[in-house]
Amino acid sequence: MVLKFVGRKDELDLLESRHASKRFEFVVIYGRRRIGKTYLIKRFLEDKEGIYFLCDKGGTPRNAERFKRQVAYHYNEPAMESNDFEDIFKHISKKSPDRLVIVLDEFSHLVDKDDSVPSIFQVIVDEILSSTRIFLILCGSSIGMMERGVLSEKSPLFGRKTGHVRLLPMDPWSARGFFPKATVSNAASFYCVLGGVPHYLIRFDPRHSLERNCIDTIMKRSGELYEEVDFTLRSEVREPDLYRGVLAAAASGNTRLVEIANAVGKNANDMPKYLAPLLSLGLLEREYSVTDIAQNRSRYRIVDNLVAFWFRFCEPFKSNLELGDLGVPMSFFKENINSHIGLRFENMVQRHVFPKLIRFPATRTGRFWKGDVEIDGVAIGKKKAAFMECKWSQRVDGEKVMLALDRKIDKFPWEFDRIERMVFARSFSSKVEGCFDLDDIYGWTVSPPRTQD
Repeated sequence: MVLKFVGRKDELDLLESRHASKRFEFVVIYGRRRIGKTYLIKRFLEDKEGIYFLCDKGGTPRNAERFKRQVAYHYNEPAMESNDFEDIFKHISKKSPDRLVIVLDEFSHLVDKDDSVPSIFQVIVDEILSSTRIFLILCGSSIGMMERGVLSEKSPLFGRKTGHVRLLPMDPWSARGFFPKATVSNAASFYCVLGGVPHYLIRFDPRHSLERNCIDTIMKRSGELYEEVDFTLRSEVREPDLYRGVLAAAASGNTRLVEIANAVGKNANDMPKYLAPLLSLGLLEREYSVTDIAQNRSRYRIVDNLVAFWFRFCEPFKSNLELGDLGVPMSFFKENINSHIGLRFENMVQRHVFPKLIRFPATRTGRFWKGDVEIDGVAIGKKKAAFMECKWSQRVDGEKVMLALDRKIDKFPWEFDRIERMVFARSFSSKVEGCFDLDDIYGWTVSPPRTQD
């Protein structure tokens, strides 16, 4: 399947602006696997002279030999004898007085195998490339390795980049570019199952229902995303079974650290080191009630939508799915998919929509929970606040939900001079001011129009 290029305008604009500078540039691009880094780079290179090289896990000498052959192919000449990266870049600098883009993709493989690589490239940048017009891009999927080996203060390359891009999942409006003809309901549902990862989005067929897409793509053994979550964990963490247990616990409602620790059979004091990789990868996040200034009571929730779907609807029924028996899993799916989409829709709105509709600068945002009161989204500014409620339902009575939100606001422990209220739903039977449905959300096309006092 060919992955079409969608979105990423800001990232492309950054690369284009650096390319237009006509001086040496050194840009670092990193982000989790499947997020679209290579497609972004190849799109950028379409009309430019460049050398693209994909590093492997074979170590420095092997990659240097492969790289010099790539360079020889680019210049249509015999490969040089040396397998030293410095010699190869010296050769390139002499051969390319004009603008040339050099990309080392999966650079983190080099750093992982050889901790001297950052020092080698420090010399390359400082003594060979800094006075040229070469545009060097180092790209990697191992977020921790790229941050430690290239971006951190302890790295020899620290302070030398002229720009960096951490590629994140797409927002709902960009993600819809993968299925522009889908209804707004399907577009939102697809996003709530797949999130903003291009590698996932391209695999849903907008001509088919959410149920059929989930069955064919995720739940069947032949599905293209059936092994995706396991692949991600095996690739990114050293104890995938343990992390699978952590995510399964979070997906089943064990959101407190001690609950997760009990579920996986670990001491609660040891859990932060196990949770850290999942937080770094953007699969899990830690959140606090918006009024919890001391941050004493946290919850953990799965951020990645495909991971959340997998651990809710697939992992508990793995034995059935392995045998091709969809009876029990599909019965559970049909009973629970709407409530699951509702939670992911709430996350989508809280993260992407609600913050852009607030008409004042917010200093604190998040959910609120205390006792029996929970509010889906709160934003707090100077003597001002905004509150929101989400309903993944159709023909919602906007006035009724707004009144219920008012009753919750009355129990909020802080007072404000001005309050904004918003209700988001799939559709409304009647609206009052502050009600937004899917047609409103996707009608903005790119993002909500933001206005501030």
